[in-house]
Amino acid sequence: MRVENFFRCLISFLLIFISHCRRDDKDTRRVLVIGSTGTGKSTLINALVGYPARKTSSGVKGCTGSYSSTTVIHGGLHYDFIETVGLNEPDGGTVSQSDALGKFLMFLKNNAKGFNLIIFCMREGRLTVQDKITYQLMIKDLYSQVKTEPPPVMLFVGGLFVEHAHPQDWCAKNRNIFVNQGYVEATADLDGIHCITFPAKAQNPKLEAVYMETRSESKNRAWDLISKNCLSRPRPFYNTVPEMASLGVYLWNLLVKYAAKIPVGKNRTLKDAMGWTFIVSKDIMDILVKMGFTKENLASAALSYYGLA
Repeated sequence: MRVENFFRCLISFLLIFISHCRRDDKDTRRVLVIGSTGTGKSTLINALVGYPARKTSSGVKGCTGSYSSTTVIHGGLHYDFIETVGLNEPDGGTVSQSDALGKFLMFLKNNAKGFNLIIFCMREGRLTVQDKITYQLMIKDLYSQVKTEPPPVMLFVGGLFVEHAHPQDWCAKNRNIFVNQGYVEATADLDGIHCITFPAKAQNPKLEAVYMETRSESKNRAWDLISKNCLSRPRPFYNTVPEMASLGVYLWNLLVKYAAKIPVGKNRTLKDAMGWTFIVSKDIMDILVKMGFTKENLASAALSYYGLA
């Protein structure tokens, strides 16, 4: 299997490399894949690509600004899957605020073209605080500074769905739960919620035969949905460098605000765990310092200045 995977990777790399020279933006579909850690983002990408391009371990070190990109050719088009790290306390440790902010701004800079489609991954079962915040930050807030609407959003729910003959039956049954939580894509007319499941290979041959069919069906359905809903052109979320800087500060302060709502232990939030603080521009900071604000007051002032209070 390792040899087989190696040659799959090699062939895929060569195809991408050869076609890269004649690659045109109009032939590229940029797909942002978001979701909390452990919701199946990497599993989805690996299934779509056809080989283990992404590690599925949750032991990462970084923040939601950390991301990776995987390219695959499908139907004669390039698909760039941009996967972000979820809003969870990373098992691999934390990074300094300056490094985390740098990664966040780099994400904005390197993805200036925007996205043709956004895939939001969740797990079967209870909707978490992290899910709601990731949805708000990386879709609604990300596109809040431009007049255009975000690109189409697909809600992919992962799990085994063992109580249902077909995975999609679970999504149909629970559609209203998602709608009531603010996930408008789950409404029947938009039909943007889909159960996509990729169970790990089973040791039992009979069970594996069922799982193999399930994985194949999910992969084909996922590609059909992605191909159908991807825009022909990406939608940017800012237009100029100053807008990028302003958006970066705005999103970072929102991220810190949201992180204060995510519990990661007893009397401890993600904001505490990561050591994140609000930021303001140097000019505003100088003014506030001259006015005698303390660090606590600066945080409060930053919230008010950016309309986050």
